[in-house]
Amino acid sequence: MDGGRLFGNDMFERGVDDRRRLEYQFELLREDFDLWFDAALRLGGLAVAPAQARWSVLDAGCGEGLFTREIAHRYPDARVVGFDVDAQAVAVAAQRCALQPNVRLSVHDIRQPIIGSVPGADQFDLAVAWLVLPYLPNRRTVLANLAATLRPGGVLLLG
Repeated sequence: MDGGRLFGNDMFERGVDDRRRLEYQFELLREDFDLWFDAALRLGGLAVAPAQARWSVLDAGCGEGLFTREIAHRYPDARVVGFDVDAQAVAVAAQRCALQPNVRLSVHDIRQPIIGSVPGADQFDLAVAWLVLPYLPNRRTVLANLAATLRPGGVLLLG
């Protein structure tokens, strides 16, 4: 909150430290993400109560792990797998999620097939691509790659 300002275009402009910008975006979107995530769980017939959450989720394009950590923290019994193309971001995510034993992270390009390339990526109940698609020119391939990771009846949450 630079000078008490959290809202406005300043946080999205060039020149603002990327990590700080991503953290601002996370704080602004966290509540909405949690609501959409829980709605996706309900849509898939998955438990929303943390004590009953025995499902699995893929966080595709997890970046520095802000939303990955949020999911793992809210649902400590769920299996959370995250990946990103940026190895440095995944290293930061690993530090952020170090206290979350239910998280697995790896480096992978979402434009490439996920099954067989991302450890633990198979038959997810839910896949999340949050703030990812705007950066990708070939969304059809990306969506097909994500759909391939889902169990029958699995849910894809795009944001």
